[in-house]
Amino acid sequence: MTSSRPFLLILGIVWIVSTTIVIPLHFYRARKKWAHVPNRRGYAVWVGFETLATLALISLGIFAVISR
Repeated sequence: MTSSRPFLLILGIVWIVSTTIVIPLHFYRARKKWAHVPNRRGYAVWVGFETLATLALISLGIFAVISR
């Protein structure tokens, strides 16, 4: 049997690197777009929801790793 530890380590590193690049870029673009959308209040609520969901997902992932 082969061990899946190296594969999981590589997968984790790729996930962390891509997350630290993609999430801030997404919120930066959303902030730049906010001035040009017709329904600013609805857009702000949606981006706020995305932010809370993202923070919850990251927190859950960190908790899952730490609690092992």
